[in-house]
Amino acid sequence: MIRTLLILLSLLAMMAGCSDHDDALPDDGYPTETAPLPHGRRTVLVYMAMQNSLEDYGCVRNDSLELVRARAAVRPDDRLLVLIDDSRPPRLYRIGADTEKPVRVHRWASEANSTSPVFLSSVLRLVRERYSADSYGLVIESHGDGWLPAIHPSADAQPRLRFIGEDSMGDGDGNTTQMDLSALADAITAAGIHMDYIFFDACLMQTVEGAWDLRHVTDHVIASPIAVPYSGADYELQVNDGLFADQPDRAIIDQYMRVADSDGMALAAVCPARLDSLAAVLRRALPSSPLAGRTSPDMSGVTTYQGYGWKLNYRPYHFDAIEALQHLLPDSTAAEARRAIDYAVTYHAATDRVWIGPSVYNFARVNPNTTCSMAIFVPQSVYTSNAARCIYGDLNACFARTAWYDAAGWQATGW
Repeated sequence: MIRTLLILLSLLAMMAGCSDHDDALPDDGYPTETAPLPHGRRTVLVYMAMQNSLEDYGCVRNDSLELVRARAAVRPDDRLLVLIDDSRPPRLYRIGADTEKPVRVHRWASEANSTSPVFLSSVLRLVRERYSADSYGLVIESHGDGWLPAIHPSADAQPRLRFIGEDSMGDGDGNTTQMDLSALADAITAAGIHMDYIFFDACLMQTVEGAWDLRHVTDHVIASPIAVPYSGADYELQVNDGLFADQPDRAIIDQYMRVADSDGMALAAVCPARLDSLAAVLRRALPSSPLAGRTSPDMSGVTTYQGYGWKLNYRPYHFDAIEALQHLLPDSTAAEARRAIDYAVTYHAATDRVWIGPSVYNFARVNPNTTCSMAIFVPQSVYTSNAARCIYGDLNACFARTAWYDAAGWQATGW
């Protein structure tokens, strides 16, 4: 990670002298804002990485309109910024009560890859320099696959881990690209910014393994462990009483749950730095757990937020963290694990059932008293057996390369 961060800092320094200039582009009808605003209370960047099927579904247009409709709710000392990357070159706008239409902050003259950590870091640095504030929020709208390996275009390359986003601009050879969560963390660090929260409006992003990667760059990770509907959050509600709330971890979830549809919804706000306590419990408990000796325990009866099978590209089960550890650990240690999870999960909510796939009829019942809306990976022999069929390879081997695997002492189990 340190090597990646140094490369990012070097590239950002080079980009500072050769960035695209708005005045070289034809006017698009939006007023331009080039001067920094006074220091504010909170700056929120909505990062729409939607050069993918989400653009085809109309998400860019719909979510942009929701944000504009809520402009009157943006306080004078708050700043709402929107980065749009679709089939056109990216654009950065500010939306506020002081303007009738979005104000253009920057346009890129040519295509850019929004899943590039260098590009993201340059955007964040621009946000920090022009719209400094006491606190910052980052909303990422795109596809997501939790902690799973980003699909690399080269079969000979080392698989990358834990991705968010998808950009069909790709690598020039027709391949889409994604961003690892460790690279996301490096991008935020390189920009010299710390997030009060990162809100993933994307599928499958609330996992112990993924949150752990972000523990140094944000106070809260707000996300869902399920495959969220295309409609996603209602951004008019989020601006009114979510993104800028005094307790955004609670408010964002409450506003999201207001628009939960028939597919169901589960959301959690996790303080990733607090996962240290859970890691300590597992380091003591895993060597004598049913997983020791590389066994594959029966997980029947444990709430799962994601099914398993070829229709879902053999992504792993997303087991609820509380129920999974209570199932795997002796009562005394399971109680410690629950207290550690309750400490890390500052707020969570779920409908009484959620869609898990693979068929349209597969739903799981959710008991809010026994679940936490945060998923955890549990190694299983089936993941190795199906490695050749899985686009991510052997998921057990992928898991062994995560930072959480080392932090929680999973190697003691033999997996």
